[in-house]
Amino acid sequence: MTSVLDRPAPPPDLTVPYGPRPEQVIDLRLPPAGRAPLIVLIHGGFWRPTYDRHHLGPMASALAAEGYVVAVPEYRRAGMAEEGWTGPFNDIASALDQVAAIAGQYGADTRKVTWAGHSAGGHLVLWAAARPGLPSGSPWRGSLGPSPATHVVSLAGCSSLRLCAEWNLGTGAVHLLMGGGPDGVPERYAVADPAALPAPAIPVTLIHGVDDDTVPLRMSQVFSAGRLVEIPGAGHFDLIDPQSPAWPRVVSVLAGTGFDDQLKRLFAPVGKAEPPRLTQHGGPRWPRVSVSSGRTWSGRNLGTSVPFRDLMTRKGTASSKGPAVLKRREVAARS
Repeated sequence: MTSVLDRPAPPPDLTVPYGPRPEQVIDLRLPPAGRAPLIVLIHGGFWRPTYDRHHLGPMASALAAEGYVVAVPEYRRAGMAEEGWTGPFNDIASALDQVAAIAGQYGADTRKVTWAGHSAGGHLVLWAAARPGLPSGSPWRGSLGPSPATHVVSLAGCSSLRLCAEWNLGTGAVHLLMGGGPDGVPERYAVADPAALPAPAIPVTLIHGVDDDTVPLRMSQVFSAGRLVEIPGAGHFDLIDPQSPAWPRVVSVLAGTGFDDQLKRLFAPVGKAEPPRLTQHGGPRWPRVSVSSGRTWSGRNLGTSVPFRDLMTRKGTASSKGPAVLKRREVAARS
């Protein structure tokens, strides 16, 4: 099977600008007919210039065929912007502020908007959803535009920049993005790291493959906000590959179907159902589900360093270094 990174895809139906620079464009793919919900896809690639939006072509085309308007913004990656490290964030904020209005002209139902990002794109959508919680003086603080997202999905997302730096994911990728490490430029991480920001008020779902060896599963397991869907057997790129066994599960989450029914079935036999808890920031914290035991746990916002060796173990007990790691699979794909 051809790698999704190299697989050709039909061209977008149109490409529209959201700013004056060549990279500030949005590819739109339209469904066969009718008004349709909008899915906005933010590509990954560890924020490096080498990877652009085109590798999401197969995913975007498949979702359009499923009946969605699909928008794929481009953005300047690390080292590409004249303004320095803020460039990618400036572009993502601008693109997401405008994308619903742009797509609405071509049949998108802007009452149903999902922001989804893969890998580094997962970091960017989680950050964008948290923008209302940024300090009052931040130029990125805002109301998320006239048609904000109604659901945010992180696909194997880099949800903690600090952990990306400490684990050296992408061989120094986050240092290149931020112009230094979290202890060297802490003021930058304070406004750019979703794990350091208040939880979004928008519903958040984290999807992660159990066999991901590019961005480890523990990244999503310890993120404090949202609900987590683990997909056994899935690797990093399976989540954006329409030919992978994980694809039906990804589509069901993007569509907002399947998860809640599965959660109810899982809790019904043990009588352990509980409502979402609130994080320390007041945002929703959904229970994490243990299939084997019926127990629940929730991730914590990582305010301190958590060593890689402690987070990567599949067994353990609660400690000051992280949440208890139960010998279990969480809500799993059944496709």
